[in-house]
Amino acid sequence: MANCPSTAGVTLLGYYQLTEAPYSGSPANFTAYTAMLQPHDRIMSLDLPSGGHLTYGYYTSCGMKISTTSIYFESLPYKVNSITGYINYDKLEEKALDFRPRLIICGGSAYLRDWDYAQD
Repeated sequence: MANCPSTAGVTLLGYYQLTEAPYSGSPANFTAYTAMLQPHDRIMSLDLPSGGHLTYGYYTSCGMKISTTSIYFESLPYKVNSITGYINYDKLEEKALDFRPRLIICGGSAYLRDWDYAQD
């Protein structure tokens, strides 16, 4: 079946189209990070409660690192404004200039607003 995923999808599930991804979610993100970064490099990303992804280096408010990304890299989250729900890009830039991350992740898995691409 591994050699013929479309046939397997039709046979097992009755679907005529089947999207197959060798990596998705956490393994895919970590693979991309380790291709671009060294251990302990700094990253910034949207925090989980603001709509980010667990693999963006999330850690709890008491500092507990709960994802491989947060253990392997130094991460600093940016957050949405608690009233508007939007990212404050000026504040994000200020934090980035202080923290000097090697990578800023611009994306989220549950961010409810449109991205301001002119600001990104």
